[in-house]
Amino acid sequence: MELKWDSFDAYLAAGNKKDRQHFKRTMREAEKLGIQITRHKTVPDIKSSLVLIRNLEKKYANDPLPWARKLLENIGLIDGTFLEARLGDRLVGCAVVAYDHGVQSAVMLGLAGDVPYVYFQLLYTALQEAFEKNVRLLRWGSDLYEVKLRLGFEQEDNGHTIFVGNGPLISLVGRLAVSR
Repeated sequence: MELKWDSFDAYLAAGNKKDRQHFKRTMREAEKLGIQITRHKTVPDIKSSLVLIRNLEKKYANDPLPWARKLLENIGLIDGTFLEARLGDRLVGCAVVAYDHGVQSAVMLGLAGDVPYVYFQLLYTALQEAFEKNVRLLRWGSDLYEVKLRLGFEQEDNGHTIFVGNGPLISLVGRLAVSR
């Protein structure tokens, strides 16, 4: 999503009434539950964060990120922020957002799964930080979910398939498949 607005408030104002109401309701309900979002330059609890990240990978049948632990251990070496969602002393959500050349990328997300509104709290916090850092482009994954569409994202095609044949017949089949 390209950030065309001057501020988070301008972004919200440009959306429709339903989206503004969703933001206000989400914030209100999360506050009632006592969900607290904090930003860090290092990861306070790597072990618990990895549990949440792995839980989300399993939920969506994604392969585990082999570099997840190393990124959490070394986040201070990149221009990034660790977002932490807590309900009391319990870690219920986390996200890593990284910055490079005016682009914010959501790198990892972890959720407890049994606490509502955490996902939206993390998204809205990352979006607010993007405006604070004068980011021009947001990249939050190639999957376009309903919530991302509602927030103003567009689907980005970044998937490619390579077919390599080791013989003339197989190569011909590959060329024919691509031409369709």
